[in-house]
Amino acid sequence: MTCSVQENVTHVTWLKTEATSNATEERHVMMGHKHDGTCGFFPHIPPNDVDCACVSQRVFTCKINHVTDTEHGDRWRCEAKINNQNMSSQDIQIYVHGKRSETLPVK
Repeated sequence: MTCSVQENVTHVTWLKTEATSNATEERHVMMGHKHDGTCGFFPHIPPNDVDCACVSQRVFTCKINHVTDTEHGDRWRCEAKINNQNMSSQDIQIYVHGKRSETLPVK
């Protein structure tokens, strides 16, 4: 997943809504450039199954390494604050084709 914005931002937030009934949207990954120029995650690092990178001050990526059919229908989106306004991407919906016991890599 790629979050690309039109202006430099200090950080972005990846939000996830599970496909279960009554699911609430949760902040899953908060990331941004630290003062030394490296990519930082706060308040904690991303989950083990997610690899994220700060490509530039306008491009941030996260890759889900493996999904199972329990994640079918989950929705992700990124959010960034630009000119004191929260800007949000469209939802990215996870589609899993396969059996319950099968673990599939995400491309």
